[in-house]
Amino acid sequence: MSDTPASDPGPTGGDTPLPQVGRDGAAFWGGLLAPGETLRWHGAPDPRLFTPAGGPAILAVLAGGAGTGIVIALRAGGSAAQAVAGIGLFVLSALQLARRSGFGNRRLLDTRYALSDRAIYIATLRPGAAPHLERYPLTPHLAVGLGRNSVTFPVGVTQHRNEPERPLMRGFFHIHDAAAVQSLVREIQRGMT
Repeated sequence: MSDTPASDPGPTGGDTPLPQVGRDGAAFWGGLLAPGETLRWHGAPDPRLFTPAGGPAILAVLAGGAGTGIVIALRAGGSAAQAVAGIGLFVLSALQLARRSGFGNRRLLDTRYALSDRAIYIATLRPGAAPHLERYPLTPHLAVGLGRNSVTFPVGVTQHRNEPERPLMRGFFHIHDAAAVQSLVREIQRGMT
């Protein structure tokens, strides 16, 4: 695989590129990379890869709870306590359904990822403002992990009151072909030594 300059999108010759998930592509990253850096991969999270904890089973349980709440409220027969309990169950279940069904995926649509020959970039887009850009230098010793549809790396440590320190992780989440992206990061790291 050859390096692709930020100003020259697309593969050269017979190279097989990594999947380009990003919507704006190399044109988006061309003005955001540091001078002299070469864009090696860019992408964006795919909301279709986001599965809430518990998946479809928890959504079915919550929908059942909402339905049960309606039935209890309709059959209360004058009992205010039963009507309140039924309405409460319906409202809580409906709110959980809305929370888990994808309304929170807006942040996924407003995120872009890039990997250059020197750094890892994460950009968050905001309406009417410049992108919020995070740049993490790529070093030969940076630990790069592979998860389900994600490539992660530690950027520091975090500690809450009485809990032990744990790494603060950032990365490319909800991406296609995460193994190929991790392999590319390791290839770049090997070239740095």
